[in-house]
Parts: sequence; C-alpha cells; structure tokens
Amino acid sequence: MADHPDTLLAALVRSSLNAIIVVDEAGLVVEFNPAAETIFGHSRAQAIGRSIGDLIVPQHLRAAHQAGMTRYMATGVPHVLNRRVEIEAMRASGEVFPVELSISEVITGDTRHFAASLRDLTRERAAEAARDDSEARLHAFMEHAPIGMYLKDGAGRYIMANPEFSRVFGRPLESILGRSADDLLEPSEAEMVQANDARVLATQKSEAVEEYLVGRDAYTWTLVLRFPLWSEGAQEWRIGGFDIDITPLKLAAAEVQRSQWALLQSEKLSALGKLLAGVAHELNNPLAVVKAQAEMLGMETEGTPLAARAARIGRAADRCVRIVQTFLALARQRPPVREVIRLNALVEQVIDLLAFQLRAAVITVRRNLVDGLPETTGDPDQIHQVVMNLALNAIQAMEALDPAVARTLTLTTGQSADGSLWLEVADSGPGVSEDQRGRIFEPFFTTKDQGKGTGMGLSFSRAMIEGHGGTLDVAPGAGGARFRLTLPRVETAATSDAKTVSAVPETGTGAALIVDDEIDVAEALADLMRVLGHRTEVRTSANGALAALAARDFDVILADLWMPDLDGTSFLEVLSATHPLAVPRLAFVTGDVLGSAAQESLRRAGRPVLAKPFDVESVRAILMALGPKVRG
Repeated sequence: MADHPDTLLAALVRSSLNAIIVVDEAGLVVEFNPAAETIFGHSRAQAIGRSIGDLIVPQHLRAAHQAGMTRYMATGVPHVLNRRVEIEAMRASGEVFPVELSISEVITGDTRHFAASLRDLTRERAAEAARDDSEARLHAFMEHAPIGMYLKDGAGRYIMANPEFSRVFGRPLESILGRSADDLLEPSEAEMVQANDARVLATQKSEAVEEYLVGRDAYTWTLVLRFPLWSEGAQEWRIGGFDIDITPLKLAAAEVQRSQWALLQSEKLSALGKLLAGVAHELNNPLAVVKAQAEMLGMETEGTPLAARAARIGRAADRCVRIVQTFLALARQRPPVREVIRLNALVEQVIDLLAFQLRAAVITVRRNLVDGLPETTGDPDQIHQVVMNLALNAIQAMEALDPAVARTLTLTTGQSADGSLWLEVADSGPGVSEDQRGRIFEPFFTTKDQGKGTGMGLSFSRAMIEGHGGTLDVAPGAGGARFRLTLPRVETAATSDAKTVSAVPETGTGAALIVDDEIDVAEALADLMRVLGHRTEVRTSANGALAALAARDFDVILADLWMPDLDGTSFLEVLSATHPLAVPRLAFVTGDVLGSAAQESLRRAGRPVLAKPFDVESVRAILMALGPKVRG
C-alpha cells in the first residue's frame, strides 16, 4: 500500500477531464494525460520529451512564452502561476483555440516540475458567440421591426418594448417603460386594454383584437396580438404583444365604403363613355359647324359689333369642345401627361439608374438600339417605370443563377412595319414556363420568393402600356425571359415641324374634296378651305367621294373617319387600290380622337388627323402635315 498515493494520483491524472501536462525546468513534457491527447491531438508517446512551446503554444505566442519561462527561472517572480487565465493554444492540426489555463509548480527534492491544467473553451465560446448572435439578432429584430413589440409584467407594466412601440403612444420609449395603461391612456382606453389583457391571462390563449385610440397620428386603429408568457424568474404570467398599425387599412376601407356610390357613378360614367365613343362624332359635328361659322362670321364682320358677338359664340363653342373632350378623357382614363418620348434615351436612363445593381450582380448589358428611332408621345414617367420594372425583374431572375453562368441583359428597340415602336427586354435567367406565361400578368401572381414581390408590377405595367394604346407581352421560347412592349407611333411636334418646310401657302388654287355625311359640317369645312384659297367639292358619302375621284384629281382629301357606307380604314383600303396617288393627300376628320376604336383605326391608317371642331388654324396645320405634295 506504500505505492497507493502515487497510484491514486496517476489514476486521477488519467481520469481528469482537463488536459494535464507536466513539464520539467527545461520545458520538456514529462506527462501528457488522455484528456490532453483528445484535446490537442497528440499521443502521449508523441508528446513526451517534446518542448511544450513547440507542442501546444501558437507561433505568435511562443516568444512571450519562452520569455516568461526564462524570467521566472531567473527571478522566481511568478506571472501566471497558481491562477486561472484564458489563453490561446494550438492543436496538432495547427488550429488555434481558446483554453482556460492554470499552472502549479511542483518541487520534489532538487527537482522542479510545472503541472498545467487546461480546459478547452471552444464549445463555451461558440455557445457564447451563438448567444451573443442570438441576442444581437433579437435586438436588431426588435430595433427595426415595423410593428410595435412589448412585454408586460404581471401588474400590467411595460418592461420591454421596441422603438416602433413608442409610436403607439406617441411618446418617447423611456416614458413608457415601467408604466401601465392606466398611466398612459384615457380611462376608457385603459379599461379596454386591461380587459383585453385580463381575458388573455384568464384563458391562457393568444388573442388578436382591434383597438381604437383617439387622436393618434399613427396607430389610431391597431391590430393587437397578445399571448401569455410564463416567467420562471418572476414566477408570474406575463403578456407579450405585437401592435400592427392598421390605420391605413381602416382608412382605405372607409374610403371604399365612401366610394361605393362613386363607384356606381363611375360605372355609369364608363357606360356613358362607351356611348360617347359612338356619339362623340354627333356631338362634335354641330360644334364644328357653330365654331367654323362663328369664325367665318367674325372674319366677315371684323371691326363691327357683330364681330364681337361672333367671338362670343366661338368662345362658347370652344368651351363646349373642352367639356366634351374632358369628359371623354375621364371616361377613357386618358393618360394625364402627353409629352415627347424618345425610347432609346429612356432605355439609356434606365441603364444608368441600374448601373450599380448590374455591376453588383455581374450582369453584362447589351444594347441593340436602332439609330434614328422616331419619337412618340405619352407619359415618360409611366413608360420609364415600366422599363425599369422589366429590367429589375430581369436582374432579380439572373441573381438566382450559378455565379459561373454568364448573365446578360439585352435591350433592343425597333419600329414595326405599321409604324409602332417596340422595346424588348431579354435576360439569360431561368425564363418563364408555359404555365406561368398564361398568368404572369394577373394581379398578385408572382414567381418570386415570398417577400420579394407583390405580383402587381407586371399587372400595373401592362395597364400603363395599354393606357398608351400599346401592348406588353412575354415572348415564348427557352433561354431566359423576353418581354416586348409596343407603343403606337404618335405624331410629335418635332415631327410635325419637319413636315412644314414646304407648307401650304395661305392662298392658293388647289382643289379640295370634303367628305362628311353631315352636309352642314362638310360645308363648314369647305368654307374654311376656301378662306385658305382652295376650290372645294363636297360629298356626303365615301362612295360619292370615290366617284368624284374617278372623275378628277384633288390636291387635298379631308374625309370623315366614320361614314355610313365605309369607315375610314375601309375607305383607305379602297383608295389605296383604286387611287394610290391620292393616299398621300388624305387626312381624316373625326370628333372622337380619344375613342379606342377611333385610335385603333387611326393607328392602322397612319394618316394625319383633323379633330372636330376645327378652325382656320387647325385646318392650316393639317394641310402642313400633309406635306409638300399638297399645294394650293
């Protein structure tokens, strides 16, 4: 039994969960227990006789370790002996990791040894880091959450809340914490909150209720989600809650209710708008007569009291015209802004705005922009928004690709044979499946991950383009998505100016054919043409006009778009077949330039348009638009 103490000590060293390493005065390892083998990755046989500095001390700490050993051996002044310190150690693999180290000096006779006990802190530090990360994420979650979040103690006092919650009461957060609803609300409001709290505590179930607080800028109407929460530390039930501001939704719902009657009226207005599409011609025809005759009367009686009366009649007619046009525009949901649109320039603007996103996503941009693309008119902001949305969709689609796959955004412009302008936005992303293609323009349908899309972008985009008389579609085929939008070719001021180089003189001897099924309108237009020096013939049908053209040539043909026997498109087709040289001299006259049918017919025809009611200046302008082949 004399060996029992040593045997017991050896057993304790072997069974210790901490690494036990014993070194001599020279720093050489003389003992290396199983835990040390596990922690450091060296076998006992490999460790015995090795320098402790080379074995487990990281390279960047070895000089300090050696200096400490030398200093202690020379001075006897301990630095890390007999206390616990945290330090870095090194495994056999070279991995540096944290340990808790305690060193004791053991003297037996003339021999001095140092016993080091080391505990691996890797898991503890990882757990601490995970806890810190969790706390940081919770803090960030609460700090940036767009809804109010809070925790109440058993007495109803707020003991935790996030910054957004301060907006619920409209006061700083520090003035809320530690106080209850009694302290913060009017008695009736506090009673409501306390009753809702009590119900959750009594039922031990979560609950969602709407609460109304008077006089708030935000959170007037709040959806409050309460839930019971047991606190082990405080040994009490507490209440957690989320406050969601539904004031905008409530206001919107109220607006919907207020709009019920307006919606009914809007439906009536829409129906009336469709009716006006057919009768606008009839409304504007008499106005055309009144306006033209008032202008003629004013010119004939210039300088007399009768001229002033004629001017008043003309102004009244103008007012009627504006009323009709405004009503038609509202009924047709006419775009509010009509400005010059340069499609190529707009594409470049979008690319410039998305330059950072394109670089960040490593996307190559290819431009296939046709030089000399004509201008059109419309709302530049709306078209810009549509192109931006298409480009952003393409970027987001390609961001999901493997980084090794080439990413390309291609924007191509052009002009179709019918004169319409088009833009294609194509990407090298995953594309649009056949099933998706049938629904991709539906409101709230999205192919994006949850939280990344509302499903409204393409729906709104198509509505905007259709509001301009254009189209927006997704093209079939594999190899990425390809969206194509078209815009009708609309005469711009710049284009019109280009056609006025050889304008019709104020007087002349040209022959003009006036075609309108209402004789008064035709005669009024003929009167204005005669003021401009043209000889005129009047016909009240398309077939009558074709008969007149068979008998002689005319320098100008002004034909009503809607005639009983032939509409404008049909008249143009017959004219192209029978009198092709007369087509460049043709302009249409209509009182429904905003009607969808009229717009489509005029778009296909591609001829200048004289809007009813007309006057001398608008007639002169249409003659200029017909170009140099129309001469007096």
